Amino acid sequence: MDSALIFSGRSNPKLFKKICEQLKGSEEIDLCGNVDISNFPSGETYCQYQDNIRGKDVFIIQSTDNPNQDWMELFLLIQTARLASANKITAVIPYFSYARQDRKNKPRTPISARLMLDLLERAGATRIITLDIHNIAIQGFSSIPLDSLLPCNLLIDYFRDNLITNKRDLKKWVVCSPDIGGVKKIEKYADVLGMDFGIIHKKRISAEKVEQKTFIGNVKNKSVILIDDMSESLNTLSGAAKLLKEKGAREVIAFVTHLPLTESGKKNLETESYIDLILTTNSVSDIPHNKKIKQIDISNILSEAISRTMNNKSISGLFEIKGF
Repeated sequence: MDSALIFSGRSNPKLFKKICEQLKGSEEIDLCGNVDISNFPSGETYCQYQDNIRGKDVFIIQSTDNPNQDWMELFLLIQTARLASANKITAVIPYFSYARQDRKNKPRTPISARLMLDLLERAGATRIITLDIHNIAIQGFSSIPLDSLLPCNLLIDYFRDNLITNKRDLKKWVVCSPDIGGVKKIEKYADVLGMDFGIIHKKRISAEKVEQKTFIGNVKNKSVILIDDMSESLNTLSGAAKLLKEKGAREVIAFVTHLPLTESGKKNLETESYIDLILTTNSVSDIPHNKKIKQIDISNILSEAISRTMNNKSISGLFEIKGF
């Protein structure tokens, strides 16, 4: 069996270090490799692998919350590995930006998610591993295997360990989606957890403005888990929490997998008053220190996916919701 090396771009070094720690002691993985990445004065990106990767399987970890810089860096890392005769090249992208641009919503606009996948393959990637991609149908754009891991069990474990004491407490909770697009996801949560669920209708006015007036369900005197895949401005989550509080919810806890907050989002975080707690993962590195935010570590699920991929084992078990 060929050995493997794990490398990282500059987007999330702390997560890279945690993944390497999780994989320490694996016989098949030579662990963290070294790569020199820098920028020329012109802004162009330069990279050079410091390890011999000929014939080895290479895993390149890179989030893309700084989209243009991070994607270009990832493409160059992949192409460089291919030119250095790596065997297989797996791009591990904890946060996959551009995923919301998955269709032409207006005339003369790009389908950017498709372009990112085409560029990954063209650069030389042979597999893609990501986490909770915005639209799972994006898998259909890719000609190489694409696995989008689910954070369900991470949330359920936190919920069980920190928010309830026994199954009877579940009757006091409702799981909710801030828009129609998340209905199937929250149905799964509700079924496994034995909770009721609710849905909010969202109308997008602009990139950073939404309107939420309609709620289907009952949250009176109940606690709510508001689930979404990502938030940049907090407008959708905050608007949904406001509506839920108006409908009688006791507390609103938001679970958002990715939190690549913009400057506007960081300002909104300081003044937001309807969400009681925001649970998120460390898929992006620039998460503000705020008493409302609690991070859940994803290094374990990513390291397990890497290990199983290296050993040609199924990773389908990582998609199963275990429940209680």
